[in-house]
Order: sequence, then C-alpha cells, then structure tokens
Amino acid sequence: MLTAVQRRLIASNEDKSLMYTVDVNLAMCDCPYGAGGKFCKHLCAVQETCGIVFKNAPLLTASDKKTLAKVSLGYDVPEDFFENMEVQYMECGTSCDNTNNKKSCSEISSIATTPSEDDEIMDRKHLAAIEKLNLSFQRLT
Repeated sequence: MLTAVQRRLIASNEDKSLMYTVDVNLAMCDCPYGAGGKFCKHLCAVQETCGIVFKNAPLLTASDKKTLAKVSLGYDVPEDFFENMEVQYMECGTSCDNTNNKKSCSEISSIATTPSEDDEIMDRKHLAAIEKLNLSFQRLT
C-alpha cells in the first residue's frame, strides 16, 4: 500500500548507496533519465511492486514484445504468444450484455476444461500413489 506522501525511494543499479525518489502522484523520478518526465526503470519498479500503472508507461503491442523477445533471446517466438490472455466474450459468438455473460462464461469454461486421455492417466497415477501412501500409513499405525 502506498504511503500518504506517495513517494518511493529506489536504489540505483550501479551504486546501491545512491537512492532515487519516485513521486507516485506525478509519475516522475529524480534520476537523470526520468527527471525530464520520461518513463525510467525506477518508475517501472514502483509500478510493478505497487500494482499501479503510470500514465507515461509505454504500452507495448504483441509485435513490440515479439521484437524485444527476439533481440533478448536470439530466436523468434510466435506473435500470438504475447497476445492478451484474457478471454473476450465475443470470441465464443455471444454478445456482452448482462443476460449473456453467464452463458458466455459457461460456454468458455466447458470448452477449456475438456478432459484428455493424459488427464485420465495422471488421475489413475495419483490415485495409485494415494493408495500406496494410505497402505504405508496404516502399516505404521
């Protein structure tokens, strides 16, 4: 939770004794890069730890994220990997009004939770392990 003053001290990466002040209300940092109003890594740190989004935070598209991943990882990743993971109601062909929201959610969950053959095998393995533990427990008591 943020304090009433709405300021955070963030240590410099290069010199841990050097602290930068991030003003949460103004979305400004007093580091050389952020002093002019640019979004810096210190603002990013406060944003991530406090769960807030600053107005000057860059918004990256799936294409931007793909490019950054290729530069940092050295190989290409499918762009759909970086798309928003939230399910949109319109994806299942129903409208988003109040009468259809519950129907949409149930349709989506029934699609997402279809058990596979692998699930059944894992269930049997888990049940066998539980039975083995129960037998061992009974033997000890």
